Amino acid sequence: MTFLVYDEGGRPAQTFALRNGCLYEADDVAVPGAIAFDQGLVRCEPATQGAAALALQWPVQGMGRLTLRTCLLPQREAPYLLSLELARHAIMLFLVKLEDWGLHELDASDPAMERFEEARRAFIEALSAQPTPAEGAEAPADPFAHATGEQDALARRALALAVDAAETLALTRADEDLGARLVRAEGEGANDAARPSVGCAVTGSKNSGPLRRVVQETFDFITLPMRWVQLEPVEGRYDFRPTDRWIEWAVRVARMPVVGGPLVDFGPGACPDWLHIWENDYETLREVVFAHVKKVVTRYRKTVRTWTITSSLQ
Repeated sequence: MTFLVYDEGGRPAQTFALRNGCLYEADDVAVPGAIAFDQGLVRCEPATQGAAALALQWPVQGMGRLTLRTCLLPQREAPYLLSLELARHAIMLFLVKLEDWGLHELDASDPAMERFEEARRAFIEALSAQPTPAEGAEAPADPFAHATGEQDALARRALALAVDAAETLALTRADEDLGARLVRAEGEGANDAARPSVGCAVTGSKNSGPLRRVVQETFDFITLPMRWVQLEPVEGRYDFRPTDRWIEWAVRVARMPVVGGPLVDFGPGACPDWLHIWENDYETLREVVFAHVKKVVTRYRKTVRTWTITSSLQ
């Protein structure tokens, strides 16, 4: 599955910052696969053969870089125009949220609906600008013969309008919900709300008396990151002692709830070096991750109330 990328001048992009790229299948399930940019093309190779969606950060005019995605698209030889597919999903998402939020009866004069109508017209214009090959002609060898810089500009405009419409719709929804909550808050029992709990994250490498005293006097619970690189720096050799000390103090002395994790964090410096040998072997990596999570959760299942399992998976 391939996507065409043009620069703002309407030429095939020579450079493109491929940030936070991820592939999805049905029900927003992430799919393992490879994503790369080369000579104006974003090439995606999902591990599955079915339809897939691409999510990534994309510059939207006047709004900066936003994490957007395409609809589920069938895999095919002909390339897709990335800006057009991002706009298609943005328009679809607006319609879905209209239904989810019960706002499908909004008047056409509502600002969100006016912006959406602009986006819809711009999207149709972008679709209409697609080059049409002559009947019976062979597929062009040049991938950029499937779209033009003019079509990309129209699609970018449609995308910006659709995102703006969605933001306006979200504000409309927020105003309605917040207004209802404020009415309830000003009514009977408004002052009966429980005090919110405030916690802090601690690290196993720092555990002194003064630090524990500050934690106990100031916070309601603690979070232990339980970084894999610290728990198992060498494959098969766990060192739970720093974590054990914090948990024993929190449970027996301070009597504070403990939140554990993230147990699997693929952020910089969070994974042990030995794990990288499996970075291209998804099946083995999955089994290694499962075994690690099971070991840690089993050890602290009676003392940790809440778990954060994953972080930085992309």
